Amino acid sequence: MALAVNILEEDEEDEDYNADTVISLKAFPPISMKLQDIFEKVD
Repeated sequence: MALAVNILEEDEEDEDYNADTVISLKAFPPISMKLQDIFEKVD
């Protein structure tokens, strides 16, 4: 059975909404980005 995983959920009414989640890259401590910015041009 395959498991579908959405990396970015932009619908604010969805219980899995995560577009405002901020991540920091461990190798680059001064860099933090929201998921919606990272996936801005990805369909």
